[in-house]
Amino acid sequence: MVNRTLEKIPCAIVIAYVIFLFVTSFDAFSMEGALWQQFGMFILYNLPGISLLLFLSTFWKNLLLCGEIFVVLGSLLSLCFLPWEQTITWMLLVMPLLLAGVFYLLLYYWEKHYQFFS
Repeated sequence: MVNRTLEKIPCAIVIAYVIFLFVTSFDAFSMEGALWQQFGMFILYNLPGISLLLFLSTFWKNLLLCGEIFVVLGSLLSLCFLPWEQTITWMLLVMPLLLAGVFYLLLYYWEKHYQFFS
């Protein structure tokens, strides 16, 4: 069994990432338009963060699935923000997902290896 403290590290990375997405979504209120349009854009900007939180709360015990999904999401997002063209944007939006995914995969393989020798 993997140490529960180590399992919380990638969860904390994803939660910090979602908080960053939520904070940046307040930019919707600085746009032109009626208040209901601004609120609609605010909700629209928060959909990726909400979906990540729903995914994390549903599958956080399955280390392999979380690792694979976060690596795939980070890889797909990396196609939008190429690291050699938009380095800072890539590091802010892609690296946390890749880091959490790789950490989940390492925890899964470490748990599998540890149980193999037990």
